[in-house]
Amino acid sequence: MVAALVVAPGCWLFKKSEPAQPENAGAAQPEKKTDKFAEEAAQLKADGYPVEASTEFTKRLRQYPGSKGTRESNPDDWALVDGVLEGALAANPEPDDQYTLHASWALVYGRNKIPEAQRELLAAMAIKPSAYIFDIFKERPEAYGEIYAEVCAGVRPGLEEHFLLEEQLEFYEQCDEWVEGDYSKLWPNAKKDYAAIPKLKKRIAAYEAEQKAFAQEIAAYFPGGGKCIDSACGILGWRSFWDEEVESKCVSDDCFSVGWESATPKGPVSTRCIDSDCLGEGWKSTGKGGTWVGKCNDEDCGFSGWTVKKGSKAYVVTTPDEGRTYMVKAPNNKNYECKPRAQSGKGILAGMDCVDVE
Repeated sequence: MVAALVVAPGCWLFKKSEPAQPENAGAAQPEKKTDKFAEEAAQLKADGYPVEASTEFTKRLRQYPGSKGTRESNPDDWALVDGVLEGALAANPEPDDQYTLHASWALVYGRNKIPEAQRELLAAMAIKPSAYIFDIFKERPEAYGEIYAEVCAGVRPGLEEHFLLEEQLEFYEQCDEWVEGDYSKLWPNAKKDYAAIPKLKKRIAAYEAEQKAFAQEIAAYFPGGGKCIDSACGILGWRSFWDEEVESKCVSDDCFSVGWESATPKGPVSTRCIDSDCLGEGWKSTGKGGTWVGKCNDEDCGFSGWTVKKGSKAYVVTTPDEGRTYMVKAPNNKNYECKPRAQSGKGILAGMDCVDVE
């Protein structure tokens, strides 16, 4: 005999099924990126639209996939970009700030093929016809309406001031290619400028020869004066930063306690530390060009700089930040800024890369 199963009224034998719940029910929903940037835009407005913060805002915005595309596909994102530009331009009337803002927005708009890209490019170029603006256009001219002749003519007035010599030559060559040799499409007197290109090439050659000579001399006469060999200036040595034609090799596993031997185009140069302490007491470098003597400006060359002399000629090296930057005045009165080539260590131990400065 089977016992009857009794169920109390109003009760269920099995648990009543509930409607299916989403897997992430109850979890915090991700914040929309546009909401996040809307908050940042509001904060920028409250802060008065600082230039750097405003341009950083657009850089971050364009990194997200949601910011790509047209205004129609992403109206909220682009409304934020437009609004910050308008506010930042109104809040920062200085020409340099206006240039920075217009250039930043030209880049943002151009990379996303927003029609206002051309407007912003031309606005930036009118303030400062720089190599940077030329490069922005050259990277994707179709995004700026392919206004080749207009950009060439607009940038030309800033060529000598804002372009390096090599960049000037690249500018002429690029514009020539864009207009297919028809200089009448460019700026007034373009034909005359192109006729002077051989002189520009001679200036470039002379400049490069000067840079090369400087790099070779400091590779021979400066401790760590170039590209470290296998990242080990103090153990293995270094090569000249411009062309690596000069190689200075340590004569022991402690370069700056003993010295180094340099192979140069003018012959070998032998350098020895004074009192076994190059970076404290100095050094002497002897070769066909005579003897150069290096002395620290203070107790430690790396933190105070040094002077290398041969008769009335001298390289004077100072450091405003204890070895993160070396300012060099050459015997020809040219000035150079030299930075460590590696993030670890400071100047002498990390090698040097130098550029000329006014």
